[in-house]
Amino acid sequence: PHVDFEGCVAAATAAAAEGVARFVLISSASVTQPSFALHMTRNSLMGRIMDWKLLGEQGAAKVYDAVQQSTARDLSLTIVRPGYLSDDPPGGARSLLVDTGDNLTGSIPR
Repeated sequence: PHVDFEGCVAAATAAAAEGVARFVLISSASVTQPSFALHMTRNSLMGRIMDWKLLGEQGAAKVYDAVQQSTARDLSLTIVRPGYLSDDPPGGARSLLVDTGDNLTGSIPR
């Protein structure tokens, strides 16, 4: 069992059961890019975390799709895949790239 899979599915299930119209899941950049160095490094050093994160995304999507189809409620799932999280101090203006897919771009302080 892994929190990045089971936790995502459990949270999505609870939210959908309560009728939460928009579920936002924070995942990780390059989760769908197994040939990227970041993906391979994280997987090898952190117990296949990227694979678990992708399974969590897929599981949450299945939950929301199933509930929406069975209840005809207007539910949506948004997956955010932030770029590199740095240890820099927060502050100052930042730019935000809004895109679709899984692009490894940018950084933001934790």
